[in-house]
Amino acid sequence: MPNPFPTIDPKHLIAYGKVRRTHGNQGEVILALVSPAFEVLEPQFLFLLIDEIPVPYRLASIRGGGEQFIIGFEGIDTLTDAETLVGLEAQIHQDELPEEHSNISLTFRNYQLQHVGGELIGRIVDIDSSTTNILILIERPNHSEVTIPLVEQWIASIDDHHRIITMDFPLELLDL
Repeated sequence: MPNPFPTIDPKHLIAYGKVRRTHGNQGEVILALVSPAFEVLEPQFLFLLIDEIPVPYRLASIRGGGEQFIIGFEGIDTLTDAETLVGLEAQIHQDELPEEHSNISLTFRNYQLQHVGGELIGRIVDIDSSTTNILILIERPNHSEVTIPLVEQWIASIDDHHRIITMDFPLELLDL
């Protein structure tokens, strides 16, 4: 089956998980999901970010549950091959998401969040709209994660071209 995504526009990719480690010696890896909501998905492809370029890998197998899965990729058959994937971020194409996922979670995912003071806070990896207050999960430059409420009054600007949201929020939220 040919790749249904011959040219990839990164704005159509959604953070799915991260390759944590290898599993066994047959080329499988353990992938930790960014959201438990994704455990019901069985995507055909995962896009692994290699030097910030999304490279499609067809799934050969997927098993497990909860917030991590054991994944096998076509063409990755040895422990040595699998070791090259450890630490890479995995993304899925938005077309593989069920329709019930909200548009807001597709719109701002992978945007950079910047404070009005100029500080780069990090990258938006997930948006939780299941509660009254919409929450954004930010991956900080040091790879830690922080959750911030997405409050309309705090949004100073949205630059869709550069994919940056600038917000005026209390910096103390970063320490919670």
